[in-house]
Amino acid sequence: MRRGKRFRRAAMLKKSLLKTVLGLMGLLVFVYLGIQIYNNRIRAAITREVDELAARSEILKAKSHLKSADFAVLLLHGYGGSPYDYEPLEKHLKRAGISYRIALLPGHGTSAWDFQKADAKSWLTAVEKEFNDLKSSCASVAVVGFSMGGALTAILAAEKEVDSIVLLSPYFQVTDQWYYIGKPETWSAIMQHVIPFAGKFSMGMINDPKGRETYFSYRFLPLNTVSELAQVGTLAREKVQHIECPVLWFHSTGDFVADFPLSREMYDQVPSSNKRFVEMQKSDHILLYDYDREPVIQELMQYLIERKKLAEDRAVVETLDDVQLPESAQESN
Repeated sequence: MRRGKRFRRAAMLKKSLLKTVLGLMGLLVFVYLGIQIYNNRIRAAITREVDELAARSEILKAKSHLKSADFAVLLLHGYGGSPYDYEPLEKHLKRAGISYRIALLPGHGTSAWDFQKADAKSWLTAVEKEFNDLKSSCASVAVVGFSMGGALTAILAAEKEVDSIVLLSPYFQVTDQWYYIGKPETWSAIMQHVIPFAGKFSMGMINDPKGRETYFSYRFLPLNTVSELAQVGTLAREKVQHIECPVLWFHSTGDFVADFPLSREMYDQVPSSNKRFVEMQKSDHILLYDYDREPVIQELMQYLIERKKLAEDRAVVETLDDVQLPESAQESN
């Protein structure tokens, strides 16, 4: 009788275990199918986005307006962005007669497929080449960087002879949120093998509704590039203590993307004796499209105009120094 009870218990246990295993298998199949459906929808959406990007190719490509050999500005856009990040500023640069080059970083402005192939090394290499090319034709080059472009600008300024830099919401690490479990780059490194691309909640982090309607960037981001972005931020944190050129630094306290307290900490580590931190209050991350855009553009332009005048004055002095008096004038003296 006891043997029979044990047999029935073993049978019930096996049956329960089998149900559990089948349930888990069913759940795994359900999750797998869900992931496949999600990835297929994302791929289809990216394909549609490629057509939209192609239609807007004129506003997304690199831009140059080079008129002076004395002073020029190199502008670097953000992660997932394009030269369109600077569209609100471009007309002011032209009006002020400032030569400029708005670079297009590798993987940007074309498709999320191309973005997936980009990495930190390709961005750093491209920025160095852009700067060297501009410096070969202009005596003084200032650099403006937004978000990841700000981090790339900080790295460049620590390693090259840059006239001055302007940082707009520079990225050093992601703003921490209460619901984050671990670092975003850690999760993305794990999830990229399951979900290669993720859709953004909005086109850009902008408080002003008008700015949100106007701004344009990638809607889908390859998760493998999140760790590449983190590498750029880490390197920038290491380099700020070597920046000695003049610095103008803008950041909003309400930046949801780039950590504001860390940005302020990095600013304090910059050894330059000519630096200024401008704290904004009304905007989110993308300052040039948000509520604070007018005061930001006004102060930024005033700064660049001053840097341009200083560069031109230097060029005049150097020209005068190079002029030699005629021999007859030297003899009469």
